[in-house]
Amino acid sequence: EVRKAKEALRQIALLFSLLRDYQPVDSITQILAADDDAKIDAICMLDPGTGYLPPSYGVPNVSLSEPPTLGAKLFPGSLAKGEARMVETGRILKLDLIDGGSGYVETPEVQISAPPGDGTNKKVQATAKAVLGKGK
Repeated sequence: EVRKAKEALRQIALLFSLLRDYQPVDSITQILAADDDAKIDAICMLDPGTGYLPPSYGVPNVSLSEPPTLGAKLFPGSLAKGEARMVETGRILKLDLIDGGSGYVETPEVQISAPPGDGTNKKVQATAKAVLGKGK
């Protein structure tokens, strides 16, 4: 039954793509994203950055971009969430994936908040990438 439903979604998306005057691109994207229902499997640190404060002062915010199905009425997706793990020296040790989200069709961008400060000391913002996996 699930396989038939997924095939029906793909067929509907294909039929919509044949329309000449009205191309419901957002709707097609949401239908295909709901069918794929990909989630984030991991967040990989590319550069831990420098100039962050010790964790007792708070940890940097980690956010991922929204899936195309977020807020959709028929096939709602969910936002992936990550969290920074710090060492006492203020360096980011690793990034934990708290929630893989759902409804992704491509790898989202990962944003890590910049180190605090007035710019007098050398500070480098951390960077990371998400690893897209398969949903259901």
